[in-house]
Parts: sequence; structure tokens; C-alpha cells
Amino acid sequence: MKLKSIFKEELTWQSPLDKEGIIQILHSIVTPESPNFFKSNLFDSSFKYRGTIASDRFTIQRIIKYQNSFLPIIKGEIYPHNQGSLIKMSIQPNIGVQIFMALWFLGVLTATVAAGFAFFTGEHEETTQYIGLAFPLIMLAFGSVFYFLGFKLEANKSKSDLKFYFKAKDRL
Repeated sequence: MKLKSIFKEELTWQSPLDKEGIIQILHSIVTPESPNFFKSNLFDSSFKYRGTIASDRFTIQRIIKYQNSFLPIIKGEIYPHNQGSLIKMSIQPNIGVQIFMALWFLGVLTATVAAGFAFFTGEHEETTQYIGLAFPLIMLAFGSVFYFLGFKLEANKSKSDLKFYFKAKDRL
């Protein structure tokens, strides 16, 4: 597992299934994106994912019956390899969540630096300094927990599902 940033995880799996077998499995678990959201088949229990499959590439999201803006987008490519195939994937939240979280962390980092400066220069009363330093640290913890619970848990569910379907193992 390679981690390029906190917003994108890249994986390479090895499967004993050939490329055609992986694509066949994808077609059995992925429903095409519906052009009309309100008339979509998102809750058809025979499909676990929605998205697109094009020759040896796919872009999918897990179908859930609740709202989660942090639901990961999984993009992958399938390559023939020895007696099976390699599946290279990237898992990331949608761009709106990435921008929101980047701005959140940037704002909290700015507040933390300002509060730290005020704390160490002693320009305010002692209680104000502690509260001023604690607040951005609490916001940083909140943002981190918010991201990890919202995105990482959903990403782990999808990875577990896909590993099972593809009979895959991590490639070292």
C-alpha cells in the first residue's frame, strides 16, 4: 500500500483471475451510472457498486442506503500478469470533500499558529491563552476524526468487498 497524500490511497493487488474474469465480476456487481438521480436503480440489491467500466478500466462507488459525502471514488486499471492479473487502484473522496478538508485544515493550521504565537509571547491573560490554544487543537482533532470516520471506514469496506470479489492479495 502506497499513500501519496491524506486524500488519495493507491493500491496494487494481484488476483489469480484473468483480466476477463475481473471484468465479468465488475459487470455483475456494478450498475451503470443513472443519468437521472431520482429514477436511478441505486437500491437494486443485486448491485453493490455504481459506475463505469471501459475495457480494462473502471470508476466505481459503493451503493449505500444512507448519505455520506466522504464515500470514496475507486478508479482502477486491470493488467494481465503471469497466471492472473494485477489491479492498480486509487481510492479518494470526491473533489468537493478534498477542497473542503484542505480549507478546513489550512484554517485550523493558521489559527493554531496564531494561537501558539499569542500563547508563547504572553500578550493575553493566562486563561485566554490556554483557551486560545486549545480551541484550534480541538478543531484539528475534530476534522481528523471527521475525515477518518467518514472516508477511511467507507474505503476499508470497499477494499474488503473488492478483495473478496477479485480473490486478490496485496502486491508487495
